[in-house]
Amino acid sequence: MAKLYDIAEDLLSLNDLMESLVDENGEPREPTEEEMQEMRKWFEVTQEELQNKFDSYCKFIKNLKLSSENADSERKNMKGELDRLAKRAKARENQMNAVQGLLRWNLERLGIKTFKSDLFTANIQNGQKQVSLASTAKIETLPEEFLKPRELDTVAVKDALKDGLLIQKEGAENYGKVFTREGEEIKGLMVIQCTNFIIR
Repeated sequence: MAKLYDIAEDLLSLNDLMESLVDENGEPREPTEEEMQEMRKWFEVTQEELQNKFDSYCKFIKNLKLSSENADSERKNMKGELDRLAKRAKARENQMNAVQGLLRWNLERLGIKTFKSDLFTANIQNGQKQVSLASTAKIETLPEEFLKPRELDTVAVKDALKDGLLIQKEGAENYGKVFTREGEEIKGLMVIQCTNFIIR
């Protein structure tokens, strides 16, 4: 690993100035125009002075470059860690959903919609309606007002159901079907009442 260079005495104050360039969070920031003017003084030298200070300048620049590379390496390491934590969180979420699904399955198997213990209450309740295109349907057959360009406008369908412009009928033979107020079925449109499993 590259090491920091020793900085000559005459550049220590420039180094101190660079170290002081931080924002309110303590993070490095770019210098202001006033600070740039102050830094220019260190570089306003004759050719002879430049010969004497050149290595010091280069060491100082190399130190800044190394600091930048270290910060970038730290950023990449953090990204890797963030990716790892995101995968871990997703795996835990999937595990939770699997176990919750099994508990719901068992309650449904027993015909229980609500179950309460001393610690928790679980119940199966209606969630949002799920609007989709029937697998055998062609989207061109749907009325224009329920379509977005080249796709089903599920929000418009839900709004029409809420406003009574569309209706659903009782009975197994009408499962998922949608009708106009006049009773005409809208072929190809399905609206299913979803349920959510809530644990409080």
